Amino acid sequence: MSLLGRLAGASLALALSVPVAVAAGKLLTGPILSATGSRAFLAGFGLAVMATPFIKRLDFVNNFAHELGHMAMAVVTGGTVAEFVATNASGGHVRHRGTGTFSLPITIAPYCVPLLAFAVAAVSLLRGPSPALGFAILMGLAAGYHAVLAVLDLGANFAYGITGTDLERFGPACTLAWIWLVNVAAFGSLLAYAADGLSGLSVFWVVSWHEAVQLSLLVAGRGTT
Repeated sequence: MSLLGRLAGASLALALSVPVAVAAGKLLTGPILSATGSRAFLAGFGLAVMATPFIKRLDFVNNFAHELGHMAMAVVTGGTVAEFVATNASGGHVRHRGTGTFSLPITIAPYCVPLLAFAVAAVSLLRGPSPALGFAILMGLAAGYHAVLAVLDLGANFAYGITGTDLERFGPACTLAWIWLVNVAAFGSLLAYAADGLSGLSVFWVVSWHEAVQLSLLVAGRGTT
């Protein structure tokens, strides 16, 4: 079992990441999914997924979005970006300094941090604590684009044989486990916000975090019934 860290005292590993997703999924199958805003979000998400053949042809845009994810996380974690390159055919790269402690978040950011969707959510806050349906649809479109791009990029990583890709440094198991966990948190947050604004977001985090910790402790053999 590959240990990834600890969650409120509970060991967190690839196998133990499942309870986190179960906790979030349990909440999302309740009132959140029945809300008009969340349905609008999912409609936008579905439209983006349906546009996958078109998205696959956007080489430069996709490469730019991927490298932007690395760069944004490097900046957020206090690093200095020395070079940003995105090309049409050969991908790109970001060179940064002073972010050794946050190497893993920077590595996985393009696969699990839907920057555009978060940007749309931030803009929607200017209109109030709950997004209008139009913003919910836009968030869904942006999140769907991120999901499609993440799947395409991960597929390319495996196609290249891992060596020299984002999956190499920390190993596929550890990297994919963290990508899984952060995506659950990111997409759950966006869906909850689309459903009921900041109130839905707070409920999602409080309830899912509590249940995730309890389930993780139980799986680790240290929980109470």
